[in-house]
Amino acid sequence: MLEQYGINVATGTARFSGNTALYHKYLKRFPEDENFNKLTAALETSDAEAAYHAAHTIKGVAGNLSVDSVFEASLPLNEALKAGDIARGRELYIEFKALYDRACEGIKKFFGM
Repeated sequence: MLEQYGINVATGTARFSGNTALYHKYLKRFPEDENFNKLTAALETSDAEAAYHAAHTIKGVAGNLSVDSVFEASLPLNEALKAGDIARGRELYIEFKALYDRACEGIKKFFGM
């Protein structure tokens, strides 16, 4: 079910040494991570450095949890923000946000949140 939301459960579980319960524990926390709100706020205030740090953290968490859609969308976003290109970051944020919201929706449905 989670795969349709851009989450590779098999890879994610493997990253947690096959411990599904532990993987689920951390995956369930993904929608609650404060870095998405930090990213949004930083983009609104044109703070490229803060936006980059938040986006970079999201990229790492998404990669570790195999939230592949979010991880892939975060790559160009991170590059733009690292270069200080806030305008390009805002453009890329639109698709990134849609994929992030979709992944969070799937996680919430899966866990009945």
